Amino acid sequence: MRMVLQRPTEPGAVASGGDRHALRQYPHRRQAQQRAARKIAEKITDTLERIAHKPKSYPCIAFDELPDENWAIAGKLLDEE
Repeated sequence: MRMVLQRPTEPGAVASGGDRHALRQYPHRRQAQQRAARKIAEKITDTLERIAHKPKSYPCIAFDELPDENWAIAGKLLDEE
């Protein structure tokens, strides 16, 4: 199973050169992303166990942050705004 979760964006947000730059500039953001990833992984694992009756060892989840130039919303790349 492959699952892709869409990264939330704020209306009117301006691209700042991608997540890697933001992580260097704001180290606390990395900790927040790790906490969020941990919680998402737990929820996905619990859901698969509860609904699909899969053991907790079944899911393998990878989080891959993509730079803003690889995202398009409503036909516009995020780094073009």
